[in-house]
Amino acid sequence: MSKRISFLAAAIAAMAAAGATEAKADAFNGLYVGAHTGYTFGDVDQPYGAVGGPFSSTQASADLDGWLYGVQGGYNFQAGHWAFGGELQATWGDREGDDGGSGGDVNGVEINQEWSLRGRAGYVFGENFWLYGAAGYVSMDVDATAPLQSDNESIEGWTYGIGAELALSERISIAAEVRADEMEQTRFSFPLEGYDEGLTPDTTSVRVSFNWHPF
Repeated sequence: MSKRISFLAAAIAAMAAAGATEAKADAFNGLYVGAHTGYTFGDVDQPYGAVGGPFSSTQASADLDGWLYGVQGGYNFQAGHWAFGGELQATWGDREGDDGGSGGDVNGVEINQEWSLRGRAGYVFGENFWLYGAAGYVSMDVDATAPLQSDNESIEGWTYGIGAELALSERISIAAEVRADEMEQTRFSFPLEGYDEGLTPDTTSVRVSFNWHPF
């Protein structure tokens, strides 16, 4: 994790050093759409118990990692050196893992897709370098598997992170950020196995975004 955060810090420093004054003074004001990619790593707590009952037993967390990609759109307001806005993001990818059979069965987890609605706010250095914090709501579509069957549920939670965005011109900007998603425990049922699991994904992502500002 420290290597990925160090890479992000280096990327942000490089963006700041590369910042020119080609963008307009209100470079981050208005509508934008774009795409993103990145990598997720983390784990999934998964206590288990009888079907419909309390989660009375514990097992090792399932490791989770993989690449992601998606699209985003939002609207920003800039007043002097301060900027804030809202963003809707949809993400897919290949993020999965398992517990290696720590509880007897090998139980797997896969994040199929994710939707998030976040607010971003921060300070614009010069005319085109925005350092911001972000927080909001996130929903994940998740598959959980056991040897004989699988279950699919939506898991809700909160997301927060920090990032930086560099306006390369009046129309194009790039951003890099590190983001954490903390999800609520959700029941997944495996009646053929005779147990339920309470899954709680806890993930961190390093993401790079490319945005187009049409106006």
